[in-house]
Amino acid sequence: MAEAFFNGLSKKHQATSAGTHATERIHLPMPEFVLTSMNKLGFDLSKHFRKQLNPEMAEKADKVVMITEKENLPDYVKKSSKTIHWDVPDAKDKSYEFHCMVRDQIKVLVEKLVKGIG
Repeated sequence: MAEAFFNGLSKKHQATSAGTHATERIHLPMPEFVLTSMNKLGFDLSKHFRKQLNPEMAEKADKVVMITEKENLPDYVKKSSKTIHWDVPDAKDKSYEFHCMVRDQIKVLVEKLVKGIG
């Protein structure tokens, strides 16, 4: 969600999303509620697949935005001054309405980030 919003809003920068625990599910498509809630706003994530975050990706990034519980952050991200942590609830196994609420919260955070970096 955040990657789609960011890349749709930013004219100067590019975002790549990756998960801290994506390896076991790396080739699975996005969950249906994610697809549906984003489609409602005009974003097609049907071809998007999860990627695993790794130290090289974090090192190359200008900013690393984490949307996960702080205890799930890898050490190479915890110790980085580039890391921003967003406290967003996990929508896994939650209702469609909950996914929409999380989507809207992420959208607001991304809008603030894009505005802040120009």
